[in-house]
Amino acid sequence: MRLLVDRRLTYWTATAWIDAASMKAYRGAGAHRVAMRRLAGWCDEASVTRWTGSVNSMKDWAAAHALMAAEGEPSHVAHPSAQQTTRTWARPRLRPLVELALLPKH
Repeated sequence: MRLLVDRRLTYWTATAWIDAASMKAYRGAGAHRVAMRRLAGWCDEASVTRWTGSVNSMKDWAAAHALMAAEGEPSHVAHPSAQQTTRTWARPRLRPLVELALLPKH
């Protein structure tokens, strides 16, 4: 998992899964399930997309943004921003405040 803490309380995450079933099991259980119930009220922008390839094939956060812009699926939020409505999310900063790689890169 990689986490980017960006400006204006923006969080980018990238996770790798063996298969879709594993990802869906995580998404629907535990703390993630509890947090997702509150997503609509917490966020004015939220979206997901899926990258198929090796863990290291997603080159950087700019590539993640490009994929999100092209194929991102906006999540339901109670008060969507203009960027959420038009799918024009701001690009992540190239020099983030915090970036964590929680699994070693291979």
